Amino acid sequence: MSTASTGHRWKWLVTAGALTYPLYLTHYLAGTALINRLRDTMDPRLLIVVVIAGFLALSRLVHRYVERPAARLLKRGLDTSFARLRNARG
Repeated sequence: MSTASTGHRWKWLVTAGALTYPLYLTHYLAGTALINRLRDTMDPRLLIVVVIAGFLALSRLVHRYVERPAARLLKRGLDTSFARLRNARG
């Protein structure tokens, strides 16, 4: 088995890991509010599936459009700051 095919098989784990923090930040307060508001309108099992799927989708959007751009900006700023420090020393 090649390394490329092994890496491809586990790529979903990287994606799942990237979604954990935005899911952690958004799920509790908003999830319980949604469940409390909608619990009398649909089957509880369907409600849980819909809420979980919705929060996974929201987490994906937060990761893609908030975390990744912010990380690039932060990295660029840190790289610039460290370069200035190196240049100032020597």
